[in-house]
Order: sequence, then C-alpha cells, then structure tokens
Amino acid sequence: MIYCLLISCVFLADQLVKRAVGMRLRGVRGMTLRFIPGLFHIVYVENTGAAFSILRDKRIFLILFTVLMIAALIVYMFLKRKSAPPMLLMGLSLVAGGGLGNLIDRIRLGYVVDYIEFLPFSFPVFNLADISVCMGCGLLLLHFAIEEFRARGRKTLDGPAE
Repeated sequence: MIYCLLISCVFLADQLVKRAVGMRLRGVRGMTLRFIPGLFHIVYVENTGAAFSILRDKRIFLILFTVLMIAALIVYMFLKRKSAPPMLLMGLSLVAGGGLGNLIDRIRLGYVVDYIEFLPFSFPVFNLADISVCMGCGLLLLHFAIEEFRARGRKTLDGPAE
C-alpha cells in the first residue's frame, strides 16, 4: 500500500535528520547552524513535552496517547484503504508518520529531538515529524472543507435543506 510507504518515508527521514543533527550539535552548548542568519537556524533541543512543550514531563501519558492514535489511524486506513479518498489517506499517513517519528524518540530517548528554529517569530523549535503532522492536518482540513462544499452544493441542486 502506497500509504504505508509514505508513513515509512516520513518516519525514516525524520529519524535520519534527527540523528544527523544530534551527532553534529548534541552536547555542544549554544551551538547553532545558521542557514539564514537571523531567520532560520538549526539548533539541538530536547523536548520532554508535546506541541509547544505542553504536558512537559508527562512521558508515559504522551507515549500511550500517541500509540493509541497511531494505531487508530492505521486501523482506519486499513479498513478504508479502497473506499477513502486519496487526500484523506495521505493526510492520515503524514500524521501517522510524523507521530511515529516523535513516538520513537520519546520511547528511546525520553524526549523528542527538535531542531528547526525560525527566529523572527519567536516560534518554538520543531522538527520534520512536526511538519509532517501539520501538513497532514492541513490536508485533512482541506479534505473536509471540500466535502462540506460538495455537500452544500448537492443540497442546493436538490432543493432546500430540510
């Protein structure tokens, strides 16, 4: 199934980049790779929380929650693999792949490795897995917006909604 390949590619890319960043920057206090000075840097951060560091130090809860969510996504995708629209399955795959990347960090290391820093926005440091989850959520929102638009169009064509 192509969506299993997408999940695997996201997971592997995330883990490879985290390993490379960790090998280069881990343990070097204050070390930053400046790609675009003042705008985009690579730094090494150990995040013990979830998005924006919420639920900091709630490792067991975050692991269990993530395992349940990824399992639910994969079961749903398997059951709907022939009938679900590709955009829905792609969005779910991106969420699952990113979630799996961060889950493995949390299990293996006790924290998630974050490394992408955008300076002008004072935005939290994040990683490829986080980007994948956000892109997947964006695709899911787009899918549901399109479905809602289509449903409203059918109601208009069929007559007034009751």
